[in-house]
Amino acid sequence: MSSSSSSVVGGRNIQHGGSFEYNGDVFCYCGEKSQMWTTWKTENISRRFFGCPNFKVVDCGFFKWHDAELSERAKIVLHEMKKENDVLKRKI
Repeated sequence: MSSSSSSVVGGRNIQHGGSFEYNGDVFCYCGEKSQMWTTWKTENISRRFFGCPNFKVVDCGFFKWHDAELSERAKIVLHEMKKENDVLKRKI
């Protein structure tokens, strides 16, 4: 399994890298293979999306959701689980 890392970019809390079951190529407006990230913002928690791999340098503005939007109940449960996980990480 590949590694993943998290970052906050332009107010976006995202996770990139990791192991994903998606095997196709999606290209951004720059013509480069886009990267898949996972957002942990409350309104789209754990939802994956494609974005420009050059967003830190010259962002072409490419953005495309990979996953369908979750139900409100699923968002609440995931948000609660994330909060509990954050508390446990701080205890360690």
